Amino acid sequence: MADVDDLMQKCPLKHEIRVKFWAPFIRKLKRAPISYLTLYSPPLMDVKYFNHCGYIKAVNGKYSDVVGVTVDKDAFADSNSSLDNRLELLLPGNINDLLNGKNKSTFAKQLESKFPFDVINLDYTDALHKYSIELELSPHFQAIETILKKQKTKDKYTLFLTTYVDLNIYNENFLNDLKEILDDNIKNTVGFYEKFQAVCNCENATEFMKTNSNNFFVISLLKYILLFLKDYGYTLKEAGIKWIVRDAKEPTRSMLHLAFLIETFVPVPASGRKIVGKRINKVEEESIKYIKDVYSSIAESTDYDNLFERHSVQINDFNNRTFELDVPEPKSE
Repeated sequence: MADVDDLMQKCPLKHEIRVKFWAPFIRKLKRAPISYLTLYSPPLMDVKYFNHCGYIKAVNGKYSDVVGVTVDKDAFADSNSSLDNRLELLLPGNINDLLNGKNKSTFAKQLESKFPFDVINLDYTDALHKYSIELELSPHFQAIETILKKQKTKDKYTLFLTTYVDLNIYNENFLNDLKEILDDNIKNTVGFYEKFQAVCNCENATEFMKTNSNNFFVISLLKYILLFLKDYGYTLKEAGIKWIVRDAKEPTRSMLHLAFLIETFVPVPASGRKIVGKRINKVEEESIKYIKDVYSSIAESTDYDNLFERHSVQINDFNNRTFELDVPEPKSE
């Protein structure tokens, strides 16, 4: 965890994600301050930046309505022993276990009591379904489903999802499911095949995965997430896709960042008797909008220096920032 935390603390590419990708999606909620669930990293760069933007309040030495979950026992101990960098609630444990019922501790109950949130940031740094996981739904996807269930009382919210993409480390059955989902879209979703063929120049999912594995993963994963949204009665207001390519040294690592602005599905008012019972949530058709040949990306080899120049002052400021707690004036004798 220390290497990941150090990277999150100093990396100008990751800060570009906070500034130009995450913050604009939070702005679309038109709501401030927000409640926020995040995977805790000791630098707290995401929380500090959102506080800087006015989306998160800092009151009496704590970031209000912010919940963090950490698997790092040292980070948990350090946070609870210091006067700076405190969240309103920091919970030890694996967020998947806390959400999915595997961990039945007091911490799991505390997390459940804080739902729903305005913004949830699942900034995973690993694969969503590793090759070694022989479950129908990986713990990551079980957590996503649990979140959708617990968010039902929130009519609009933002979900951020980050994952490492290298198909060689993904479960083969999961990849086959993604291919089936994509092929089903190609065959049965009106307008999907025409745009898919024109943009990707492919006829089916197998061909697409061979010619452009990253784009295959983006489109099929997006459709997969949309099916979850449909099952829980949500629609998609907007989605965003952004890559970080860490290619300064071998092997190259591609990190996919997704953003979803999610709303409760509300049928359009009936214009007549015949439409009643036929106003179907077609959220999966939103995937057509996001079929692209090239997705927005930033890479260490080409963008690091410019982004360092752009963000270094703010990164250093956030790393050095602590809470200045009010000290009461001494009482007169």
